[in-house]
Amino acid sequence: MENFVHMDKFTYQDGKKLRYGYTTGSTATAAAKGAVEALFAGEFKESVKIDTPFGWELDLQITEAELDRDRAVCAVRKDAGDDPDVTHGILIFVSAEKVDDLSIEREDCFYNENRTIELTGGEGVGKVTKKGLQVPPGKPAINQGPRSMIFKEVQKVLPEGEKVRLEVFIPQGQEKALMTFNPKLGIVGGISVLGSSGIVKPMSEEAYKNSLTVELGFHKEERKKNTVVFTFGNYGKRFIKENLNIPIEDVFVISNFVGFMIEQAAHRKFERVILLGHIGKMVKLAGGIFHTHSKVSDAKLEIFTTCALLAGEDYETLLKIADSNTTDEAVEYVTNEKTYEIMCERIVEKCSHKAKNIEFASLLFSFEKGELGRSYNFDRVIEELETV
Repeated sequence: MENFVHMDKFTYQDGKKLRYGYTTGSTATAAAKGAVEALFAGEFKESVKIDTPFGWELDLQITEAELDRDRAVCAVRKDAGDDPDVTHGILIFVSAEKVDDLSIEREDCFYNENRTIELTGGEGVGKVTKKGLQVPPGKPAINQGPRSMIFKEVQKVLPEGEKVRLEVFIPQGQEKALMTFNPKLGIVGGISVLGSSGIVKPMSEEAYKNSLTVELGFHKEERKKNTVVFTFGNYGKRFIKENLNIPIEDVFVISNFVGFMIEQAAHRKFERVILLGHIGKMVKLAGGIFHTHSKVSDAKLEIFTTCALLAGEDYETLLKIADSNTTDEAVEYVTNEKTYEIMCERIVEKCSHKAKNIEFASLLFSFEKGELGRSYNFDRVIEELETV
């Protein structure tokens, strides 16, 4: 493997110094910007600077480059830091081609708002074949976060009035995809280009639990709070910021460790816990599953189907839900909104069995439809949180 510049930002866990990395999305963004910049400047730079949603600027080295009059190809190497990641060290290429017209939208492409950039996936980039993912069937598996980053950074170096066609390709992508969940999800032919923050934070499970425990204790003792909000990741946190009047300092991103964090909240005598997240994670709680990683448990569609049955959905709808690829696809088939009410109440019920002295409230959402349902007591608990 060729040498490449590593990130120089670190975190400390259990006395160990661990290095941050950057996502496939950041890598593809740097390659895209480097290719477009060279295409119109006539030469490549040694490195490319990009901004990430995380708030850090990255300066990534160009590893391979090729340039002619109407096309440039740039490669940047993915660096996952000290986080275990099958894509660590792979090269992500982007070709940039000058074009005169982008007026005909191909089904396998994405376009930015003012239609000066076309983006698609080539060799080693997965293609979505099933419903229920962030990307619709037929499109390359380049998630919304990386797409936004690519369009934003390329616009900075694309001359006014010019149009470019970008193709991301990853020679090792098909091989690496076999080590991921992509085949199960119906993403064929390669890996996904991912990363909502642009940054990979190295974190072992135990170290993450320890850090959450310390933060929860501080929240209780120093901030004198009796209510806390648990969500699973960046999507939940973003939903809260955009849709709810909840102080962000009351929100804990707990990853998959719901049961552990409920136990910690009970130990610290919290009175109320609000659980909020994407239906794909939340539905597992309705079945009493308190570690939500798919490697540990994956009965979400079975639980979803049960809730729909209790809500009175017809037989054909139940079959569609049970046979869905993801919960986001299953949401498309629901005709009775009581399904989500039942799901939220079962979440409260299951969590209450685990910690009898805590009052729980729940809210769940999907990527396409936003909020789907909330428990009967959610509004009151939120009001109590806001008035503390």
